[in-house]
Amino acid sequence: MPYMYMSKVNLNSKIYEVHDKKIKLQSILDELFDNISDEHSYIKDTVSTYEDLLGQEKKREVKEEYIFTELDKDKQNKIITGNIVRIKPKFVEEYNREIKKNVLNKREESTNIYFYFDLYNELITFCTRNKFGHSQFNEAFKNLLELNLKKYGFEVFLKKDKSVLEEKLSRFKRVDKVVATIIPPNANNNDVDDLINDSYEYKAANIKKAKLEYESSPQSSEGLDMQALAMQRLIKSASYGYGDLNVHGKTKDDTYEVLRTNKDAAVITTIEEGYDENEFNKQAQLFISSKK
Repeated sequence: MPYMYMSKVNLNSKIYEVHDKKIKLQSILDELFDNISDEHSYIKDTVSTYEDLLGQEKKREVKEEYIFTELDKDKQNKIITGNIVRIKPKFVEEYNREIKKNVLNKREESTNIYFYFDLYNELITFCTRNKFGHSQFNEAFKNLLELNLKKYGFEVFLKKDKSVLEEKLSRFKRVDKVVATIIPPNANNNDVDDLINDSYEYKAANIKKAKLEYESSPQSSEGLDMQALAMQRLIKSASYGYGDLNVHGKTKDDTYEVLRTNKDAAVITTIEEGYDENEFNKQAQLFISSKK
């Protein structure tokens, strides 16, 4: 059965003005709802790998494109459904009947992901596709939002299951390193008031995204303390969709492991095969209601 993922959409620019109640987050979300369209495309430089006619691996720089299509807006409930289409050039070996030999032709390979975007809760649900994963989806969604509403910046992160994350952390007998990407939280939930209060140092320095790395001393027998307040803040931030964590260390069976929250602790549910868009939307509503 396909897995349904959930991502958190975060306002990143002017977030401190929202914290100070100088700007209403809901007003920005309403403006975003009105402005999202299929008129913009996000272009990304990437590399296409292929075999030439002699079977040798070749690489060529290409431009990958992402666009919104088939958007449908529910104004009353502030829901947008639609697709993100990924268009990537690829080089295909084909037989040319006129010249009677194989040639390499450039073709555009496209894949779409259907999504359900609840702007009131700032949450997106979607199922990944082959060659179109959640990291690509989140990056494309973030950039398309910024192209549609250019005066604001956004960040999009998978939501993490805090209980799953804590259970997997409990398998470590020693944590050597924690690498984190964290942003200031949106002021949309009383449960994150403590994270907002803790972000005053970021506010003073006008920091909108922090990339942190903590390491223990090799001479230390205990490693990093994941119950310490600083680590618990990182875990909570990642769980609410305000960042990602990679945890490096040795498990209780003496295996060195890297816990990647995007891969190992994402909030997911399953959806039965054979669903249509209406069934997907109903499942998405239930999923969001259970996790918001």
